[in-house]
Amino acid sequence: MWRNINKMFEDSEGMKWKSRPLDFDLMENLSDIIKYSLRTSELSKLYRQGYLNENRGRKVPFEECESIAEHTLEMAKLGHYIVNNYRSDLDLLKVLELCLYHDSHEFHSGDHPPIGDQTLKLEKENIGRHMFVEGMNNSEDMMSIMLEYEEQKTPESQFVKELDKFQMSLKAALYCIQGYISKEDGFFAQEKYLSDPTLLKANDDLLSLIHKA
Repeated sequence: MWRNINKMFEDSEGMKWKSRPLDFDLMENLSDIIKYSLRTSELSKLYRQGYLNENRGRKVPFEECESIAEHTLEMAKLGHYIVNNYRSDLDLLKVLELCLYHDSHEFHSGDHPPIGDQTLKLEKENIGRHMFVEGMNNSEDMMSIMLEYEEQKTPESQFVKELDKFQMSLKAALYCIQGYISKEDGFFAQEKYLSDPTLLKANDDLLSLIHKA
């Protein structure tokens, strides 16, 4: 069941979308290129749910809230810049692949916060990964990239995980400057997840920016 609320859609789990997702049945019997395009396009409809959590005093307007696709693009841009300028020891192509696919399952699973019992969240994400690669010519390669991120055993996957935390804080800082998020919000306590010197320095600069605003 869907509810149309103030120019956005909410599903039965309370997940908020810019517009209703496509019916999965429409993706049957299509070429893998069309399936891939439709599945990735769904990520542009799904809001980053944490920014809309009014219970934590966050007041980001729907029309300004970042989507999963926008988050993915920002991750890839940051990853490309940082690896080229500060982390030449990392495989740039691998970093970009991990950035592009790390949240791809959310086209089906939704964007669930990492709080409370994670069992159901992990189950939904696993189903989402299989749904995303279903019918793709390179499904094994795509699944391998997604699992590399989840398993966190390679330097590239560990870097991208930290980058994910940093980009979240970076976007939250912009919302904070606009008055939508408090300076004391938990978004700005991500340094405990960071070990990369470049990201730690950038995070310090980010915190300084917030407190000057």
